[in-house]
Amino acid sequence: MIISNMEDGTFGRRPADVVVDPTLGAELRALPDDGSTWLLRGSRYAPMRQRVIDARKQVERRTADKETARSVLVVMGGTDPVGLAPAAVQLLAATGMTLDVTAIAVGENAELVRDAARDSGLSLTVVAPVDDLAALMSDQDLVVSAAGTSVWELCCIGVPMALIWAVDNQLDGYDRMVASGAAVGLGGPELADAERHRDERAVGLLRTALTDSRRRADLARAGRDVVDGLGAWRVVRTWEQALRVGPAALPRSISLTARPAGRDDARLLWQWRNDPTTRAGARSSAEVTWDEHVGWLTASLARSDRVLLVVEHALVPVGTVRWDLEGKGEWEVSITVAPERRGQSLARPVLDAGEMALSKGTEVTAYLAVVHVDNAASVRLFESCAYVPDLPPDPRGFMRYRKVAPVA
Repeated sequence: MIISNMEDGTFGRRPADVVVDPTLGAELRALPDDGSTWLLRGSRYAPMRQRVIDARKQVERRTADKETARSVLVVMGGTDPVGLAPAAVQLLAATGMTLDVTAIAVGENAELVRDAARDSGLSLTVVAPVDDLAALMSDQDLVVSAAGTSVWELCCIGVPMALIWAVDNQLDGYDRMVASGAAVGLGGPELADAERHRDERAVGLLRTALTDSRRRADLARAGRDVVDGLGAWRVVRTWEQALRVGPAALPRSISLTARPAGRDDARLLWQWRNDPTTRAGARSSAEVTWDEHVGWLTASLARSDRVLLVVEHALVPVGTVRWDLEGKGEWEVSITVAPERRGQSLARPVLDAGEMALSKGTEVTAYLAVVHVDNAASVRLFESCAYVPDLPPDPRGFMRYRKVAPVA
């Protein structure tokens, strides 16, 4: 039986075959070694409603942006117990700008919102919570929001946002969103105490976001990188993978070591690269000439964004692993088992040795693998080594897998 568990930091944590924690930065926090097999941690696994995906597509079709923002939405959650909606409207009024502001508020809070906009340049509409918040958000030039779960939807849609953290459990997510460049950070619950002070810093940040179209475009772009809308696809594909592979880890039949490749390995690596089976599974299946290979090897050994390894058993080469840096701390793998050693269950130990060698002295946040969907052996290898689906197959049939590196 495959068991999946959804957790939020330490809340709800328990061992499971598939662990899902979609909070921003979850992949950067240490997780107890409790036997969980597939770890889906971080905002790339945030599942989005279809309405949010539809709104994202609508925003993607926009080709122009206003130099100065006009429409602003204020949404502080269903109850807004701290009274941040009136504070947000007051900050907007303090910018001195002429704005069309929609604020979600009810009861006494709605009256306080109206009071905050009085005698200002704001054209205010107060509405009760709506069913299709995604559509409402997608129509705005800027959204001022509490740092709760609606942030993920704003990121996915690609709406510029300014955040206020309302309660302590929102502070970590607030800080990470601001650090990622996906949000303007206005402050916390102290903003609700307008009688004691008006935060001129927050007013200035809002005015800049409202008047600088490039700033808003950067905010939207960063948000769409934080939540790309594929979270539900990744989770479902991993469930399917878990059912297919099973929770039990395959045994490592042999212990191997990896060393940096050198020029003396040129002929061996060339022969392995041109093996027909190796070429059949590669993105480039053309045969490589000796001169091309020597040039490639010389350049590869000089690169800081490539790690080329030879994996050995008892000092005898049995395979090679190449790592290419694809992003901050993210390395894509290419693995080849020596043709004469195929069928000896060496692929997984070769990959293990490659991961271990890379992790020593190199910043690694995630291991990536790009595999053709028809390459059953490679798909089976990475699925059994806790790599999980990360991107759908491209037009050529190559699909990307991802494995988060352990955090000390």
